[in-house]
Amino acid sequence: MWLFFAKDGIELQTLEDFIKDLARNAPQLKDACIDKFGADVMSLKKSPWNQALIHKCTIRAQELVDVWPDGQFGEEPIDWLKLFNDKFYRIYKAIIDS
Repeated sequence: MWLFFAKDGIELQTLEDFIKDLARNAPQLKDACIDKFGADVMSLKKSPWNQALIHKCTIRAQELVDVWPDGQFGEEPIDWLKLFNDKFYRIYKAIIDS
């Protein structure tokens, strides 16, 4: 996850393409970058790109848990959205503080 902090943010053209066509230009998990164009933590958190990326992360995490053979994640449902929002919040804060 902290690779998002270390990597360059999304290119402006990619972000503009996403705004024009959300479905076609949505973030992919492989080699993903976050939107670092915000002036503060809340604007990074509200970024449609970052929200779409978090959504993809939550879906993929649940898919992995669903097929994990040994049940190591337990029987209780996991609030992936909260977990990823919390993790990304720390990344946004580190970006703004740097």
